[in-house]
Amino acid sequence: MADLIGELLRAGLQEPAAALLQASVELHSPEGLAELARILHRRGHRDAVLVLLSATVAHRSVPEVLAVCGLLTDPSFGDALVQAVACPAQDRVCGELPELVIALHASGFGSLADALQSAMARSRVATDVAELIGALRRAGLSTAAADVFSQTQQRTTGHLVALVSALHTANLHDAASNVLSHALKMRPAAELAQLIIDLNVAGRHKDASDALTACVRSRTQADTRVLMHCLDQMHPGMDSLSLLAEAATLCSPEHAADMLIALLDGDLHEHANAIYTCTTQDRPTGHVSAALLRLHTTRPKYLTATGLAVQARASTASSVVNLSLALHTARLDTHLDAVLEAAGPQQSAGHAAVLLKNFQRLHEPSKGQSTRVAMRLLDHVVRSQPLDYQLALIGMLDRTSLNEIADQLEGRMCSIWGTRRVELSLYRCSSPARRSSSDQRSSCDGRPAGP
Repeated sequence: MADLIGELLRAGLQEPAAALLQASVELHSPEGLAELARILHRRGHRDAVLVLLSATVAHRSVPEVLAVCGLLTDPSFGDALVQAVACPAQDRVCGELPELVIALHASGFGSLADALQSAMARSRVATDVAELIGALRRAGLSTAAADVFSQTQQRTTGHLVALVSALHTANLHDAASNVLSHALKMRPAAELAQLIIDLNVAGRHKDASDALTACVRSRTQADTRVLMHCLDQMHPGMDSLSLLAEAATLCSPEHAADMLIALLDGDLHEHANAIYTCTTQDRPTGHVSAALLRLHTTRPKYLTATGLAVQARASTASSVVNLSLALHTARLDTHLDAVLEAAGPQQSAGHAAVLLKNFQRLHEPSKGQSTRVAMRLLDHVVRSQPLDYQLALIGMLDRTSLNEIADQLEGRMCSIWGTRRVELSLYRCSSPARRSSSDQRSSCDGRPAGP
């Protein structure tokens, strides 16, 4: 057989020689294959040896491959075996390759196992690589799994996206997170932008948002500006502002605040405002309060009482209520008072009535807190506004069925203006319903109700 293969090769008949080598792989025993390889090697047909061994690794069973490797322990076959083991990484069924890698490790053929797993890390699809990593971990070969994981991360961002999905599917969530962490440390900003876009296109929105959040928080200001520019250019329908807003809805309040500060430091004020708007308007009260407290601690000049008052004057009543509850939860009382004053007493009585109506609409678990903040707003009204303003507000509250709040306001007014004066004023200007209520209170007090 070796003579015939040699003659075919010398005659330049490569295809018949290759067919004969393939037939040898299919028909010979492991011992016969090892002997054929030794003869071809002695006669200088090293390419034929490589073809023979590569086909053996690609097509024979795992025990037979191990047997051939065990029979060719001569150091002169070292390089040929390493190349032969790496070549069929694309040919064998994926389920057999992890078995072969693990068997090579277990049989003492560590260099051959390294060659095969490295070839897989460089060339197999992400699902196959994830399967190999999982199999190596389960076999206790954590170092080998780490090597595969490290090597496969050197590939394109498209492969990384597929790898993240495959690792999540294989319940290797820690590895999926590590893929993104490694990319954030090692990849340039333009590649990170492509990775974030690709993750979004693949439906991995949480991973994309996590990557964007971590990148903004950890990279330099120059990198962040490049990242924002690239995100604006890469994909129709996606831009840096919308992606930042999505990230702000998914990350922790502390991370949202850190992102905002990093964007401010990079002179990306529009992007910082997008984070702030999304955080304060679209997240639950507890989340908003934690973010505001972080901002107050780390960047007090950004979160000023004066600035919040300006924001409150231009905001809707529901936005003011959300912001007020968050400030109350964070115990930022000075800021809360500035917001309530700007959105309530400094506006018309109608504005204040609408604001109180929005506080009243809240249900549990925010009901108790909203009542306390509403009462704080009433205190601002009675301390800063004249009696006519307060009387007008009571009338509006009555007409919108907020009688309980109207009674609370009247009680506070009486403590400032005197009970008799308030009741007489209400009698002159209020609705019949309020007049009837006033009559009943005056009757109970033993005082006349009207002039």
